[in-house]
Amino acid sequence: MFFNLLAFSNLSLDINPANTNTVSTVKIENAAYDALMIRENISKPVSAEYPKQWTYDIVMFARFKENLIAGNTDALLSQTSGLRIKRRKVGEFKWITIYENSALTGDVSDFTFEIFDRYARSNVEYEYGIAIICNGIESATSIARAKSVFDGLCVMDREQIFHTILETEVTVQQNQGSVYVAPLSSKYPFVVHNGRTNYASGTATGLFALPDHSTGEYPVNFEDTHMHRRNLMDFLCNGSTKLLKYFDGRMWLVDIIENPSENAMDHKNMILTSFEWAEVGDCEDKHDLYGFGLIDAKPIS
Repeated sequence: MFFNLLAFSNLSLDINPANTNTVSTVKIENAAYDALMIRENISKPVSAEYPKQWTYDIVMFARFKENLIAGNTDALLSQTSGLRIKRRKVGEFKWITIYENSALTGDVSDFTFEIFDRYARSNVEYEYGIAIICNGIESATSIARAKSVFDGLCVMDREQIFHTILETEVTVQQNQGSVYVAPLSSKYPFVVHNGRTNYASGTATGLFALPDHSTGEYPVNFEDTHMHRRNLMDFLCNGSTKLLKYFDGRMWLVDIIENPSENAMDHKNMILTSFEWAEVGDCEDKHDLYGFGLIDAKPIS
């Protein structure tokens, strides 16, 4: 069945329809329809064939293929070459791309996914943006806000994360490449600054135990945590660059130096794990995150 009409108002089928500037509702009933298409250009000749693809003057095009979708989703999918998720602090301009998919299949399932952003500071509000890439050009970004809050100490890379809220402590010192020289002819030494070295280092300590995932609470009995600590030790010694985060908002991009250690507290099963670390890059610089293999998205600029 095919029919064509000029949709001016609810009197559209009258001989002299009344013109209206706004059409907000379309209703069809009491028949079986193959498709419904509404166009802005009413000067085109009437045809029983409707276009197979979305064109510039189409306002609504429902094909009734087991759904009531009447937008241009299919057309956009065919032109979409990638999907990009970005993050920035509220009030800042520069984005960090935390996820990018350039291998889309052209199916709506490409847009059903879940991402866990491990690299956000605590007590910081962020803006997250999602943009599609059409013909190599990034579209307008849809933005939502979220505040990152967590407790305790986290050490992680792109594959694993170890977290504890028990007996945590982080000590920090700032290092600069300078030495002082004591001359023979002066009461005071003079300082020589070698290069631009300026990085943090320190020690992180915590009681790492497996929580009860059903309640989120830590058990009183720590006897079964030895394998968790063993995995932590292997993780600390695997040579990968890591992100170290603390509940107060501090965060560093680090390598583990020296040898991690375990020491018993008041009870033999309550073991503190300690490790020394040194800052090796900027934890919020996309080039450093990409260079150390923590993100896949290659920085554009």
